[in-house]
Amino acid sequence: IGPRPNLLDMEGASKNKRLEAHQPILTNEDLEKIREIQDNGSHFNSKTLDVTYPAEQGASGLEAALDWLCDRAEAAVKAGCNIIILSDRAVSAERIPLPMLLACAAVHHHLIRKGLRTSVGLVIESGEPREVHHFACLAGYGAEAINPYLAFETLLAMRDDIPGKPDEKEIVKRYIKAIGKGLMKVMSKM
Repeated sequence: IGPRPNLLDMEGASKNKRLEAHQPILTNEDLEKIREIQDNGSHFNSKTLDVTYPAEQGASGLEAALDWLCDRAEAAVKAGCNIIILSDRAVSAERIPLPMLLACAAVHHHLIRKGLRTSVGLVIESGEPREVHHFACLAGYGAEAINPYLAFETLLAMRDDIPGKPDEKEIVKRYIKAIGKGLMKVMSKM
């Protein structure tokens, strides 16, 4: 997760560092570590961008909200941010979320057009992804890591109905493992 190093750097002088994750699905705790990473004096600087817009704008506000999101992402990268978190947690009756796949793709391609995409990593915090297909599409559209907070909350609310009564960490671990195996199966067919 983070800026991509120069592949043609034969001397290893690249200053870009990246966060390594064993798999692309982040727990809520992992996401908070990334969100607060700049406070630890590291090489990383993260910024969370809200992908919701006022409900009174309705469907006609979608295009303007996408443009505004892309402009904020570009400004963040130019200000030295090297990890952008696209979040729809602010969704409410007053705030409409942009479809996360559309938001991720728009930011990804906008930064490519501006020549800034290799300077930043995209992390998704969304309630939308639930199935392997959702995660695979987000990864294919530029996401480097995904936090499916609503899927985690739903599974934890169903904890009493799960056979064996696993604890919260075990439930999250099993879900991440299942999604990871599904992603590997998708990638093996590509």
